[in-house]
Amino acid sequence: AYVPLDPEYPVERLAFMVADGGVRVVVGEREVLGRLALEGVRAVAVDDPLVAAAVDACPGSAPGVAVGPDGLAYVIYTSGSTGVPKGV
Repeated sequence: AYVPLDPEYPVERLAFMVADGGVRVVVGEREVLGRLALEGVRAVAVDDPLVAAAVDACPGSAPGVAVGPDGLAYVIYTSGSTGVPKGV
């Protein structure tokens, strides 16, 4: 599953979403990742040449992973209009 993070959000909101969502890996551009305090979270910069080369070396087809109807696809956070964003 994934949690979409909008790089335009305030850093505090992104940090809350990462912590609350139990995120273990954040994938993004180096500039955005550099603004986040990702303690205990692995950061993967897609614009890093080594990462780009590793991705380019991957097969172009989808991996053979079984996905069932109970599998979580993503968690998206509400606007937080009640005070705190909620993952749904």
